[in-house]
Parts: sequence; C-alpha cells; structure tokens
Amino acid sequence: MTMSEHNRAWWREPMVWLIAGLPASAVVAGLATVMIASHKADSLVSADYSKQGMTVDQNSARYDLAKTLGLSAAMTMTPDGEARVELTGNSEVRPDRLKLTFVHPTLADQDVLAEFTRAESDIYVARIGDRELGRRQLILEPEDGVWRLAGILEHGWGGTVALTSGNTDSSTHP
Repeated sequence: MTMSEHNRAWWREPMVWLIAGLPASAVVAGLATVMIASHKADSLVSADYSKQGMTVDQNSARYDLAKTLGLSAAMTMTPDGEARVELTGNSEVRPDRLKLTFVHPTLADQDVLAEFTRAESDIYVARIGDRELGRRQLILEPEDGVWRLAGILEHGWGGTVALTSGNTDSSTHP
C-alpha cells in the first residue's frame, strides 16, 4: 500500500457512502412520509358513527325518526345541472328547505352540499351545476337535521335515485 492510498480523504472512500448513505436515505424517506401524512389527513370518521366490534354501525336515531314519519324521497338529476327531490310520507309539516350532501367516499373536501327550496308541496329544486360527481353517498335532511334519508348515486347525472330511511352504505364518512 502506498502512502497516497493510505492518506486518501474520507469522502473518497466508497464504504463510507454505503454505510452512511443507507440510513440517511431512510431518514429522508421517513420525513417525506410524515410530510405527506400531515398534509393530507384522512377525514373518514364522523361523530355520527360508532364502531361495534369489527364493523362500523351508523347511529340511526335520525334514520329511525324518518322511518317513523314514513319519509322517503326520489331525486332526479338532469344533465343541465338541475336536481329535483320529491319528498313523500305521512309527515304533516314539510320544511321550506332541504340539504342534500353528495358525500365523496374518502375525501371530505370533495363533498358537495346542495340546498333545495320548495317549489311545490312535495317538490324541492336546486341548481347543482355541471360537476363531475361520480359515485357518491347521498344524505338528505332538513335544515335542522332532525331526520335523515340516504341513498347511493351510482351513475352521475341523469336518472332517479331513491332516498330511504335505511342505512344504504357502510362508508365511514357521513
């Protein structure tokens, strides 16, 4: 071994980079993971749900009241962005306004809230626009949130969706 090989600088040794590089890359990857996780936190569980064993059961007090009142609804959407809800049931009092939430399966910031106003005795109308909705859970309730109806929008615009007092989805987002 010559003197020049023995006095070589530490950063020119390949083993130094191998030994220090692998743990350093793990630290950088860990910090990147923490940044990603804290920037886009999940919003999947709402206060309206409770976990029972390995399943998620929906707190059904509002659905039970809708069932007691005999409420159900049918929502019709047109391609031009108008939605009509026909509320049926034996409820004597019809609210002046209804809220319909198009719940995204995983991202709460992509939920769409539509406020319906009464056009006729049992018909409510709202202008939603031409948004790309995709598959969504639908939650219909009056402004005070006393009762609740739910349904699943499978096909996007066009067609009719039934909203009932039963739990239509096991999603953990309201």
